[in-house]
Amino acid sequence: MSKRFLYISFGALAFSFIGFVISTLYLKSVITDRRIPSVEEGEVLNIKISEPQEGGTFNLPISIKGEARVFENVVSLKVLDEENNLLLQDFFMANSPDVGEFGNFSYVIDTLLKEPVSDKIIIQVYWDSPRDGSPLDVVSIPVFLGDKNIKLAAYFGNSLLGSSDDCQKVFPLYRLTAKTEAIGAKSLSLLFNVFLSEEEKTAGYFSSLPEDAKLISLNIKDGAAYADFNSSFNSVGGSCRVSAIRSQIENTLKQFSSVKKVVISANGDVESALQP
Repeated sequence: MSKRFLYISFGALAFSFIGFVISTLYLKSVITDRRIPSVEEGEVLNIKISEPQEGGTFNLPISIKGEARVFENVVSLKVLDEENNLLLQDFFMANSPDVGEFGNFSYVIDTLLKEPVSDKIIIQVYWDSPRDGSPLDVVSIPVFLGDKNIKLAAYFGNSLLGSSDDCQKVFPLYRLTAKTEAIGAKSLSLLFNVFLSEEEKTAGYFSSLPEDAKLISLNIKDGAAYADFNSSFNSVGGSCRVSAIRSQIENTLKQFSSVKKVVISANGDVESALQP
């Protein structure tokens, strides 16, 4: 091998190395001065919120509106307080016309499953990664709660606190909800498993009410609350479950000083309601 060939080979290697160094430095400079587009901190590509406005003061219910371009059109929601306590978790659908296109969505926060530690809450809207379930494109909207909300108790059984031994033993969980004149009916609407957080379920809380139960009417007169439900209350089996349902309803309504007695009926019939 001639010396000339060695010199040429060495020169070529040196030139390639210098070129690599220069190109690397250039790429770093391009990234540094942001000539290559990148996602800025806080920038969201696939979820946009139009309501509510950040920093505003709202009473429940709080309307959430925006548009999303997410997997299967499923949008997730969390509400947290300043100490990161979970106040509400749910999901809803965006109305996207086709895959990859934005679709409008709306959601109403009517009830919080816990009272926040202060009047500041953080509403988070995001979508779940189909790969590992991690939250993507999280939009955080801090807002303040007004003073026209009400706290209601909803009574549930608890398998860890004695309801398994005493079917009538129920315990209050407190909810913050929109102010309404029909507070009795509102409190009864919260007595279902769907209104229990995963944390509460893990702690043993449960509802004995049928999931398809619906309150038809509630009238309060002379200290008695007359609660009429649909026919789901005609097909509840087992004396323990019947006792548990009665206890949930009676204790929830008796939180109000105007209620001393509770009468439960199904489609207007007291005799057929909640028979074991």
